[in-house]
Amino acid sequence: YLSARRPHGLPPIYDPERVGRDALLRAENELRFLYQTGRAGADSARVRLYLAEAARLRADAADSASVERVIHHYRRAIRLAGDDTALAGLARRRLAEFQRELGREP
Repeated sequence: YLSARRPHGLPPIYDPERVGRDALLRAENELRFLYQTGRAGADSARVRLYLAEAARLRADAADSASVERVIHHYRRAIRLAGDDTALAGLARRRLAEFQRELGREP
């Protein structure tokens, strides 16, 4: 996980104040590969939150499939967070913000 995020200057947990759009999109493929190969391990929820944020950047509100992809990533991050209440809470807040942006009730 560290080797996928460090070159892009990403913090251990997604922070909307510290993570730039370009850095996130550059890191997306490495993070996706890490997750898909099962190498994210205990950091799977963190990786999934980053993937949610990357998908959110590209989401088109008129494209229900892209919107559902973002929502799925957030929900998966929440489930994977388990006992990490801070991470789960962050993912819940980001999901609710996204849904409000779309005019959906969280």
